[in-house]
Amino acid sequence: MKTLMGWAVRLYPAAWRERYGAEFEALLEDVGPSGGDLWNVVRGAMAMQMTTLNFGKLLAACAVAGAVLAGAWSLTLPDRYVSTAVIGIDGGEAGIRRLEQLQLKVLGRQSLSTIIQRDGLYKSERAKLPLEDVIAQMRNRDVRMQLLQRGPDTRAVSIQFKADTPAAAQGTVKQLVAAFADQNAQVSEGAVRLEVLDAASLPVVPVEPRRSRVIVMGLLAGLLLGLVAGGAYSAVARNAVWSLKRVGSFTVTGMALGLAVAMMIPDEFISTAVLRAASGADVSRAIQRVLSAESLEAIVKKEGLYRGTSPAEAAGKMRNQAVRVQTVGNGGGAFTVSFMYGDRETAQRVTLELVKAFTAAIPVVEVLDPPSQPALPSYPNRLAMGITGLFAGVVLGLVSTRFRKPVAATA
Repeated sequence: MKTLMGWAVRLYPAAWRERYGAEFEALLEDVGPSGGDLWNVVRGAMAMQMTTLNFGKLLAACAVAGAVLAGAWSLTLPDRYVSTAVIGIDGGEAGIRRLEQLQLKVLGRQSLSTIIQRDGLYKSERAKLPLEDVIAQMRNRDVRMQLLQRGPDTRAVSIQFKADTPAAAQGTVKQLVAAFADQNAQVSEGAVRLEVLDAASLPVVPVEPRRSRVIVMGLLAGLLLGLVAGGAYSAVARNAVWSLKRVGSFTVTGMALGLAVAMMIPDEFISTAVLRAASGADVSRAIQRVLSAESLEAIVKKEGLYRGTSPAEAAGKMRNQAVRVQTVGNGGGAFTVSFMYGDRETAQRVTLELVKAFTAAIPVVEVLDPPSQPALPSYPNRLAMGITGLFAGVVLGLVSTRFRKPVAATA
């Protein structure tokens, strides 16, 4: 207990320890401190530290508090495990196109809904959300597929799935691999030979949450808060009028720089159309046809998109970054088609071409909303960047105020 009391005494300010430390240690040698005495010493040290605030103490306290709170929060997050498998396919460019077609089918509504219901995935989400939203969550958050090259004539796709348990992750990846084989077997013409190069792995270590990273982020957030709090405290304690002017100048400069950087980033416009397919229509197959390499390459050539890149590269960039097809509501066949580009008129024209492709791919489809002409860019968010610059200016202004010597008073 005396050892703990000795450590507790070190929590007091240095000036207090220099004056009373020896006497306090002598007192500890004469008495037998209890747990209540230890708490009283710690409480007294905390109270005295609070009455002698300074920039360093505020900075350290906020940093420690941020790290502790972030660490405690990370313990409440569930572990997430990732299982991976690799499927290979032969056939050169034709094999790549076939692999892309199979990928679209496996990620389609019918395929994913079958896996979800068969394996009992997302039980809590399915109790609160419609199945369409759960499928979108699985497709956009937990499933990842990436094309790989395993040789001059062999292409492969890496399949990953993220789940709360290792068994669930591995089991779902096995189902996705089986879905590739089933979809390939259902094709009467154009079927190719698939080979499982790497079987679904059984993860041992969770990939999320990265608790060390969460703690570091909490520490950085605490440091940032400490800079603001410490700078504000120093500004008030030293020379409020002078420091406020300095902080104001940094604030204006930071906001101006943020807006200047935002103005250098080119605009991106999004045009959106809403369609509704007739009951029973195979929308997944239509998406496969519209987003195929041949279809997108034709649109790229017609509209002159992504100059300086080959049609195949432009089609891949268009499919992976610029085009988005998403279901609307709780089903009913409605879905949106969006395209993002640097020119608003081109964005609208390309969305119209995509709508035409869908009307050709689906026997009965109704255009509920024609392609919109975007009035304002969707990216970059210049207001947010300006506010970020403003906040950074406030922090830098407060920090510079803390380390600048006070202005001497004039007679």
